[in-house]
Amino acid sequence: MRESNDASAARLANIRSLEEIDLGGCNLITDATTKALSMLPSLRVLSLGFCYQITDVSLEALSRTATLEKLLLWSCEAISDKGIKAIATLPNLSWLELPEFADISDDGVVALARAAPLSLF
Repeated sequence: MRESNDASAARLANIRSLEEIDLGGCNLITDATTKALSMLPSLRVLSLGFCYQITDVSLEALSRTATLEKLLLWSCEAISDKGIKAIATLPNLSWLELPEFADISDDGVVALARAAPLSLF
């Protein structure tokens, strides 16, 4: 699925029983895909590593996905404190891989530190 775009990846949102999705390396997808996937009622694991067009808009959408436990954002460099603060409210998030060169300041890290026990990578 590495050549997936928003139209093909968003079709996954029609599979309501999906719990884990790995879109890592699908650099053609955008926030539109993440918005659609955020509606999945059982989504626990989402890998978006190397999806370069993912922004804070995606994290704001995912902040309403209470079932989300593991989120991988490696190399999603368009993410900032705004998005990090949004996902810090997720009640079940226990594993988070952050992008290495994103615009995340101490404010974003503090928001995560105040969240439930969380493993940061």
